[in-house]
Amino acid sequence: MMSTTPPEWPPPHSWIEADLLQGDSSSLPNRIERYRFVAERFPIGTGLFTGGFPQLFAFQEMQRSYISANYMSVVLCAQVFAEHSLAVPYVFGGDDAAAISGFARLIERSRRDGEITDETAKRLHVLRKMRNPYTHPNIGTKGYDGRMVPGKHPLESLKDDAETALDAVALLMGSPRRLPAEKVEDSTEDQ
Repeated sequence: MMSTTPPEWPPPHSWIEADLLQGDSSSLPNRIERYRFVAERFPIGTGLFTGGFPQLFAFQEMQRSYISANYMSVVLCAQVFAEHSLAVPYVFGGDDAAAISGFARLIERSRRDGEITDETAKRLHVLRKMRNPYTHPNIGTKGYDGRMVPGKHPLESLKDDAETALDAVALLMGSPRRLPAEKVEDSTEDQ
C-alpha cells in the first residue's frame, strides 16, 4: 500500500500518478454503482436544456459529483439546475421579476401556472429546504446537524440527500423514474 505522505514536497509526478491510480482502482466498484443510479434517472440523450450554460453545467456537475461521492455538491447543483429550469418560461415571457423572486416563490408560481405538478412542487420544496442547512451557517437542528440521521454515518445522510435531490431533478425533467413515497414524506416544514 502506498504511503499517504509524499516523499518530498511538492510531490513528484510519479507519486501523484500512483496515488491517483490506487484511489481510482479502489473506488471503481462504488463509482460504477453510483453511475448506474444516475443513468437510471437520466437516460443519455434525453432532455432539452433551455436555461443556458448554468443549467447545463449544473446538470453535468450534479451527475459527476454523485458518481464521485461529492454529495453536498449534488444538492447544490440540483438546486441551481431546478431554479434555472423553472425560470426559463418567465425569462422567455419577459417576466424577469418572477424569474428572480427566489426559489420558493418560483416553485409556487410555476405550480400555479401549470408549469409543474403539485408533486414536483413538493419535491422541489424538499430540495430547497434540504439545501438551506448546507448554505446557511445555522447551529443545531436548524443547521447541518439537523440533517443528520441518528445512528447513521454523516456521509450516508449526505448520500441520502443527494439521491433525494437527483430524484427531484428527474421528476422535474419528466423522467419515468419516480421516487418511492417514503422518500418524500416529511421535509416540507420550514427550516
